[in-house]
Amino acid sequence: MIFREKLYEVLNEKNDGKNNKDGDRKLSPLQKKYFKYFMDTLDKYGVETPAELDDEEIKKFFNDIKAGWVKGKGPKDEVEK
Repeated sequence: MIFREKLYEVLNEKNDGKNNKDGDRKLSPLQKKYFKYFMDTLDKYGVETPAELDDEEIKKFFNDIKAGWVKGKGPKDEVEK
């Protein structure tokens, strides 16, 4: 649960492309899209973190991630529209 909560915390930060007061880098809109895509894929598999999957499921999970994402552009279904 901590994994998912931390990712959502990062996703919900104000995104101004600059560092925050603690020196942490803010995420770009594309990075936020990727995190959302990653979390949606976790939901599809019914897990909170990839560590809950067995070896074969982990391979399939990351193959699904790779197949559904266009590097530097976003989710394949959005890019192809």
